[in-house]
Amino acid sequence: NKQFQLAKKIDSKLWMANAISSIGVVNYIKGNYSEAIKNQNQSLKWNNEINNINGQISAYGNLSIIYARQGIYDRAIFYNMECLRLQENIGDSSGMALTLLNTGNFYQFQNSYEEAIDKYDKAIVLAEKTNNKRALGIIYLNYGALCLSLKDHNRAIKFIKKGLRIREEFNDLISIEKT
Repeated sequence: NKQFQLAKKIDSKLWMANAISSIGVVNYIKGNYSEAIKNQNQSLKWNNEINNINGQISAYGNLSIIYARQGIYDRAIFYNMECLRLQENIGDSSGMALTLLNTGNFYQFQNSYEEAIDKYDKAIVLAEKTNNKRALGIIYLNYGALCLSLKDHNRAIKFIKKGLRIREEFNDLISIEKT
């Protein structure tokens, strides 16, 4: 809040956008979703006014997470697609891989398996292109879980093994234990 007051005092929309976004994250953590949404929308407005693409991406991503947490996956997907559009415009392949991963997860939560597969496939291509092994490990594990839901056990085993192999490289015992 002090950060926001200082940013307002010097009339810096960039700082105000960052500060209100941070306040939105705190509201999200506290479970104050309607306030968090207002905060992120204000951040988005200011980031749009100053054409701060990374700030816009961040606000869209945060809005997506807030809506997903509430189980409002259509809105979460909408904001992720806005995020993805901007990431494509600036050539952020690594960010696109993560956004596609999250979007695939949201489709999977809705039992829209074909859409989830499409997003995971695209995420894999981008994560491989950018050599983002951490993302690849997560994508493979989530893809494996999806294949289990579809009773495609052979593919599930293939993806889970790939994901675990990568996660082991990073000594990610939490992901390994959850699997």
